[in-house]
Amino acid sequence: MFDGTQDHRIFRENGNAYLRIYMDIVGLEPDAHMLDVGSGIGRKTVALTRYLTSAGHYEGIEIVAAGVEWCTRHITSRYPNFRFTCMDIRNDLYNPDGSIEPTDVRYPFDDESFDFVMLGSVFTHMLEPELDHYLSEIFRVLRPEGKLLVTYFLLNDDSRAHLAQGKGDFTFDHEHGSSYVNDVSRPLAAVAYDEAFMRSRYAAHRFEVLEPIYLGTWCGRPAVWSNEYGNYQDVIVASKRVL
Repeated sequence: MFDGTQDHRIFRENGNAYLRIYMDIVGLEPDAHMLDVGSGIGRKTVALTRYLTSAGHYEGIEIVAAGVEWCTRHITSRYPNFRFTCMDIRNDLYNPDGSIEPTDVRYPFDDESFDFVMLGSVFTHMLEPELDHYLSEIFRVLRPEGKLLVTYFLLNDDSRAHLAQGKGDFTFDHEHGSSYVNDVSRPLAAVAYDEAFMRSRYAAHRFEVLEPIYLGTWCGRPAVWSNEYGNYQDVIVASKRVL
C-alpha cells in the first residue's frame, strides 16, 4: 500500500465511501464509462466492481508500476471491463525518473470517451502548470456535461482560520507561485490552492463548479459532511460545459 492508508479495514471503508459519493453526489450510472487518474492500488476501485455492470467501463491511470501490476492481477483478471495503464510520468514524489513531463501528458484515450473523471489526491501533489495541463486533457476526454471530481487542500477564510489556531495536519505557509506548499524541501509532498484560484481555473477550462464544495477535515475542521462520507480532503465536483 503505497498511497493513503496502510490499514486494510480503512482501505475498504474508504472505497465504500467513495462509491457512495459517486452514486449520491456525482450520479454515476452503472453503465458509465469512468476514468480514474491516479488509480493507485485500487482503493477507490474495488467497491466499484460491485456497482458498474458489464456495460460500464473503468480505466485507471497510475504512475507507480506496482499499483498497476497489482490491480491488473487482482481486479482486471476478474472484471475485464476494469483496466489499468501505467504512464511513466515524472513526479518528484512518486516517480522522479519518469520519462514524460507532466505538462506533456496525453491520456491514451479518444476525445469524449468518458462520462466521469476522478482525481483523488492528485492535484495535492502537483503545481499549477501541471494542474492546468491536466484540466485541459480532462476536458478533452470528457463527454459534454460529463462530471469531474477532484479532491484538494483548499485555502479559504474558513480553512485559514483553523490553520491559524494550529489545527490540522499542515501549515501551507510557503507560497510557491499560485500554490502553497507545506515543506519547501519537498514541495510536492502536500500542495494547497486558494479556492478562488481554483474556481478561476475551472472557468478558464470551461468547467462549471457544481455547488456546494464539500469541505474536508484536513485543516482541523469539525467533521460534518465527512461523518457520512469520511472525506479528509476537500471535494469539488464540476461539469463539462456544452460548447
